Amino acid sequence: MFITYPNGDRCAYVTAAYECRLESDSLTLEEEELVNVAWFLPDDVPSLSTQPYVAPILTDAGLLVR
Repeated sequence: MFITYPNGDRCAYVTAAYECRLESDSLTLEEEELVNVAWFLPDDVPSLSTQPYVAPILTDAGLLVR
């Protein structure tokens, strides 16, 4: 899905969704690559504020029922 911004720029995002379990509370993030990182329980996912292109990904992952 392409997104067109008000200034006319168009882009497409590549999104990957992973199911994982953390084995430690210690986490090292690449700060130059990530703006925001958070972990959610599956029951929390439907209440998250997301862009429209995220719904099909979450539906395919079984985390959102349309």
